[in-house]
Amino acid sequence: MNNEKANIGLFFDGYFFYKLYKYFFIEKRLAFNFEQFNEFIKQEVQHQFDIVPSQCDEINPNNIHLFIGGDGTSETEPEKQLKRSLTALRIQLHNSPLQIRNDTESFLQEKGVDVSLTIRAVEDALDKKYNTLVLITGDADFVPLVNWSKQRNINVLGVYWSNSDTNTKASQDFIDSLTGKVDLLSRLEDKSNRLIKVLFDEIAISDENMSTIPASKIAAWRFSGERPPQTLTQKQLDEVRESVILNLNHQYGSGFIRSEQFYPDNKKWNNYRFSLSDVEGRKADEVAAGMRVQFNLEYDGPRSAKEGVTLYRATNVIIID
Repeated sequence: MNNEKANIGLFFDGYFFYKLYKYFFIEKRLAFNFEQFNEFIKQEVQHQFDIVPSQCDEINPNNIHLFIGGDGTSETEPEKQLKRSLTALRIQLHNSPLQIRNDTESFLQEKGVDVSLTIRAVEDALDKKYNTLVLITGDADFVPLVNWSKQRNINVLGVYWSNSDTNTKASQDFIDSLTGKVDLLSRLEDKSNRLIKVLFDEIAISDENMSTIPASKIAAWRFSGERPPQTLTQKQLDEVRESVILNLNHQYGSGFIRSEQFYPDNKKWNNYRFSLSDVEGRKADEVAAGMRVQFNLEYDGPRSAKEGVTLYRATNVIIID
């Protein structure tokens, strides 16, 4: 295992990401969940680069960048909604000048995005803001950035999707240059893979109301509606809840269940830790991320003291699928 601390710099090529967003949100009626995606990236970095889990911190929002084209004057309404959602999540948005192609959409089409992303990634690497680079793209224009990073002992994880329906077929040159790789669509479309339950939220929408969906429904729909109280009553602790396993570590015998509870003190949802020894319905080595579970909650004293907020852990965990 690698004991070096992993600081992640997460860079989105907006053109590629927007194609993915459109495919799942408009065609599949699924909302991309950035919070869980960041956790997924952290898990992939640990796995692919053999990083000790304790040495891989949460991704700093200041190290998450999405590069888009244009000045916003020619964006469609879905594009504007997406940008509002990303802003709500404190993701760093960067606009670059673009040369609009007549045969394609105006959003994110120009070389300026590639250049701007590369420059920022190099600057941040030189400033030692990250030592693990994650690129969300499939564009061969980023091969020089990958090679530059590898020459400086920076691990590079590429997350791409090769799908003719979304016009985002990844360059083989880009794939071959990477030190770590995730073909996201292959993972999502694998019927035996439960990843889609973790990264996407189902949303009930119809063609008639597509244009009126609030921005919070696009990528971070849980920002809408009331935020639950920070302290739960005993009645709330005892109620049976249902969610999915976000991630787990068999070596340490524990994992996390996705939470819907927002904690104002640190501006995020704190997922519920659980112990594999507390799981019913499956043997410990059969438990996997993405499985649906029912559970109760109890106060998590050690994590609450460490984080400085009131946190809860899952108990009486039952696998239901």
